[in-house]
Parts: sequence; C-alpha cells; structure tokens
Amino acid sequence: KQWYQRRVHGVNLEPALKKVLKIEADSHMKPEKAKKWKKVERHVRAYLMELVTLLSRVNEQSVLCVLLKHIHSMLPYYQAFQKGAKAVMMKLINIWSSASETPRILAFMCLVKLVRNSPLLEPCVKAMYLSYVKN
Repeated sequence: KQWYQRRVHGVNLEPALKKVLKIEADSHMKPEKAKKWKKVERHVRAYLMELVTLLSRVNEQSVLCVLLKHIHSMLPYYQAFQKGAKAVMMKLINIWSSASETPRILAFMCLVKLVRNSPLLEPCVKAMYLSYVKN
C-alpha cells in the first residue's frame, strides 16, 4: 500500500536527478555545480518550464497540491535558472493570493524555499504585498 501511495502522490524525478548528477541525497550542493550538469541542463530546464505551464492550467485542488509538492522538491533546480525561478515565483504568488487554504500554504512553503538567500527575496516580497493588497 505504501508503494502505491508514493507512486500515485509523487514523482520520483528529484532523487533520480540527484543520482545522475552524483549528488548525495542529504547534500545541499547546488545542482549546477555537478560535473554532469551540462548534459542534463537543457532537459531539466524544459521540464521545469513545462511544470510552470501546467501549474497555471490546473484547476483541481488535489492535483494542484500534488503538483506544488513536486515543485517544492524541484526548487533547487529552479534556482539554477533565473528565468525559471522568476516564472515559478510569479505563479506561486498567484496561487498564494487566490487559492484555497491547502494550496496557499504549499505555495507559501515553496516561495520561502525558493527565495531564501536569493536575489529574488525583495521582488518576491514586493509582488506578494501587491498581490495581497489587490485581493
């Protein structure tokens, strides 16, 4: 039963990428510092941008929650791409400001992880404030 729940509720891409890039599971090493990063960079970037597109098209709350959990695990890879990080940040702020409680909390957790110790912190706080005032 546990295997089934994990398969249905989560994508195991992040551990697979760590294995390919030879990053230890508990390591906080940035993916772009790995030797094999150049080989997977283009594919990872395309996948991450498609996740942002999917995030903007999902309407079902349960699917949105699963997607947000997956994005949370993939945030170190978003941080490797400035454009991707900014795109996902704006979608997360949109969800944070307009969704129901569970997706809102998950989006906020993603935002905190994404912008912590990042140059995106100030633009994120500003966009969150403007989004909060608007709603």
